[in-house]
Amino acid sequence: MNKEYNSYLKDNYYLIEGAFAIVKKLSKQYSLYIVTNGDDQTQIERIQFSGLAPFLKNVLFQKE
Repeated sequence: MNKEYNSYLKDNYYLIEGAFAIVKKLSKQYSLYIVTNGDDQTQIERIQFSGLAPFLKNVLFQKE
């Protein structure tokens, strides 16, 4: 069940209202990073689908 749940996670993301505009604006002046403890492939796809990827310097994955 968990494996199937995780397969659907990559297809969903949620941005807080105004987040895209703020990230876009900040990226012109600052290097932006995301730090996540999520599954690598899932998080990469979610970030790409959200449209934030071009504004990020890097995505860092925290492993247990």
